[in-house]
Order: sequence, then structure tokens, then C-alpha cells
Amino acid sequence: RGVGPLEELVRLAHPFLAAQAPGGGSAGSTELLARCLVAYKGGDLEQEITKSKMNKVVRNIEVRPLSGDGMDPAADKKLVIVYF
Repeated sequence: RGVGPLEELVRLAHPFLAAQAPGGGSAGSTELLARCLVAYKGGDLEQEITKSKMNKVVRNIEVRPLSGDGMDPAADKKLVIVYF
């Protein structure tokens, strides 16, 4: 669970998300992996997303609302997926 502005989470997470995974095939090759940060966020995220998109390492951001059995409908929680 991340507590903080999305742009700060992006800045902190990016160095830990390797662009390539070693040993994807033959000796010396690498296998590309999809890199993303998944954040559990609530509230109005428009400004946070706008600021995060200004970071040159961010390729795309998706927001997926959460709802379902056992969830408080007033909680307004979302999954924010930041693709690097």
C-alpha cells in the first residue's frame, strides 16, 4: 500500500523496476518484461496523474475503479497502473 502522491511513488519505484531480466534465453541475451507500478489509491487523482505523466519514464497510466462484495461503495478506491 503506497501512501503518498503518485508522482513520488513513480520516482521512488522506477529505479527498482529493471528494464530487462537477465538470462531470458541463450547466453548473453535478455528477455524484455512489462514494467509497471500498481498503486491502491483513493480520491481525486487527476492532478497526481497529470504530474506523473510529465515524468519521461512513464509510458502510460491506467485507472481501474474497484468495487465488489465486501467493499465500502463510499471508499472510492482505485487501482492505478503506471507503465514504464
